[in-house]
Amino acid sequence: DLSNHAANAFVIVGPGETHTIEISPAILTITAGDEQLFNATAYDIFSNQVSVAFTWWTNGGGVLFVSGLFSATTAGTWTVFANASGVTGTATITVDPGPVAAITITPGTATLAAGDDQAFDATAYDAYGNEVSATFTWECSGGETITGAGLFSATTTGTWARRMRLRTRPT
Repeated sequence: DLSNHAANAFVIVGPGETHTIEISPAILTITAGDEQLFNATAYDIFSNQVSVAFTWWTNGGGVLFVSGLFSATTAGTWTVFANASGVTGTATITVDPGPVAAITITPGTATLAAGDDQAFDATAYDAYGNEVSATFTWECSGGETITGAGLFSATTTGTWARRMRLRTRPT
């Protein structure tokens, strides 16, 4: 007798092997001194999420910890990598310089005759040594003059310790 008999079978489907890795955020701009936590997700060929442990590294720009935490130090555009099971995902991070922390004036010393001019240049740096784009306002004490472009005009003879003060404005 072939009456209504049924049987059930259960099928459990797990994810396949890692096929792709996505890192978020995928594109990011931060400032030197800032930190960013990156997250990675692995997927099989059918876009099922795969549970794996990731190995993290970067080609520069700062320190990338095993947790995916990036600590920015060096200005530029860099790549963050996450790898699992031989598959690598990437993200792009741009590190901008931080605020001005130091200024250098070149030349640091000049020997001039009265009537001579000396061009000085200034460069601003953040706390990590990255050059910072800035506009300088030049000032000089002691009677001599210095132009807004850093051109110093010597007028009085003698040995002088002249201080040129710079005020910066980020550009």
